[in-house]
Amino acid sequence: MTFSSISDLWNKWNIRGSVLLSLLLQVFLILFAPCRRKIANRSIVVLLWLAYLMADSVAIYGIGLISNQQGNSCARVAEVNGALQAFWASFLLLHLGGPDTITAFSLEDSSLWGRHLLNLIFQVGVAIYLFVRIFPSDKSLIIPTMLVFFAGVIKNAERTLALNLSSLPRLKESMAHRHNLRNDARLKLEEEFKALGHGYPDEEEAKYAESIVVEHAYLFFQIFKVFVGDLMFNREERIMSRQYFHKVSAMNALRIISVELQFIYEVLHTKTLSIRTKWSYIFRFVAFIDVAVAFVLFNHLKKHGIPKLDVEITYSLLFGGMALDVIALFMLVFSDWTVGGIKCYNTRSSKLDSFLHKLISATDDLRKPQFTKHEVEPNANAMYAVLDTPFIFRRWSESISACNLLSEFLKESPRKMYKHN
Repeated sequence: MTFSSISDLWNKWNIRGSVLLSLLLQVFLILFAPCRRKIANRSIVVLLWLAYLMADSVAIYGIGLISNQQGNSCARVAEVNGALQAFWASFLLLHLGGPDTITAFSLEDSSLWGRHLLNLIFQVGVAIYLFVRIFPSDKSLIIPTMLVFFAGVIKNAERTLALNLSSLPRLKESMAHRHNLRNDARLKLEEEFKALGHGYPDEEEAKYAESIVVEHAYLFFQIFKVFVGDLMFNREERIMSRQYFHKVSAMNALRIISVELQFIYEVLHTKTLSIRTKWSYIFRFVAFIDVAVAFVLFNHLKKHGIPKLDVEITYSLLFGGMALDVIALFMLVFSDWTVGGIKCYNTRSSKLDSFLHKLISATDDLRKPQFTKHEVEPNANAMYAVLDTPFIFRRWSESISACNLLSEFLKESPRKMYKHN
């Protein structure tokens, strides 16, 4: 392959490849980022980390490619239509907002929320520069481009706000001023515990319904999350929690703790804090409508001067943008946060509340932990039980790994209890 053919291939696919790869990374992250807390596999974690790093880099690189091509007056004729380049740049800005399932891979990422805000301002400025360069000569896609651009600004504002709210100083500040919520959670837990009786201290079976576990974990999370901010709870909360975990069975206690850990993980590493508000629902609806209207306008546009490949890529971006929003909506509606909020704060005084409670209770059998028994060794009489919950309903990796510096240096894997087929 000659240098000229490689150059032609690069000129044809550099922008196209960037926007397609950016879309694929968004799809991968929204679907597989929750696997980080469900699968205890180092390879999966490394793969997610690479995808997390690449998602922002590819989007920024794609915007830079388009900007460079528009700014270089001596460059050869662009392989992609100018108006379409601006349209794709707005999608890259939308992708820069990231999926709901991961905003930070480590706590340090959240503390650098100011850097993401500065980067956002710069990328918005680059996008506006592209619009100023392209649209005076070609206004065919100006309205769809601006609609997707506004949706991208909303998504990026959500991510920046999520990073800001999940940074440890901001978490500590918010927790120090929310005593009423903690008191309400403590009183509600005391009422729930009296209604449930004394629990099952001598049994190892999972007696509580899954919706009850989520409700109690949600209430305990309101109390115990102060530890994330390096704070302490008061004497009444300490006594109540001791009494509660003293009376419930070990299995139910572990189930509640596992859901609590999931809540903490999502507060620190996802958009949870920024998307579960009334204003967020409104802005998210506006963003979805913007992309949907852009799809309708592009569908009715005369595309005689646009290559078929570019039309297909644009439809992929539009369908992908709407599909990602629909997936995020389903994850939001059917999350444990929604179940906990309904169980804790909705009284069955209305038909809607009663219906929601019945709907949640109907899913208890699907979401409850499941076990399988296995022999310690082949042909041995000793048996042990292993958690075998279906992957889609699994909340954590269902194993606890122990690591130390020596084992890390020797590259030894932590010991686990495996299933024997």
